[in-house]
Amino acid sequence: MMNINLVKDSDMKEIHFYTNLTNEEQTSEWDLDNMCVDYVTTEEAIRDADTDIVKTTQLSFLRNAWDYIAAGHEVYIHNGNQVFQVEEHMMGTDKDIRIGQDISRLLIGGTFGEIC
Repeated sequence: MMNINLVKDSDMKEIHFYTNLTNEEQTSEWDLDNMCVDYVTTEEAIRDADTDIVKTTQLSFLRNAWDYIAAGHEVYIHNGNQVFQVEEHMMGTDKDIRIGQDISRLLIGGTFGEIC
């Protein structure tokens, strides 16, 4: 069986993770009709080569953040009125973020502030 990578290597994708859809500060700029609110829809959007921007509430996909970044994509976390771009040596956090760390655990642990 052939393994097919459905995301084009040359196309940059933005993946936005939202912690709270009822927080108006997080969602005021986005069309919520296009928000991925389940696992399957999120996975399909990330794999779809024609989708340039993925917006999701599925924080479990943050475990793959470094894989997405290595593929040339940008990963953002929207928490309250703050937006963090996931990258090594991230600004705005009190911890040194290293490649390979589980970003979902850092989020739950409060590295990006209290989840709101």
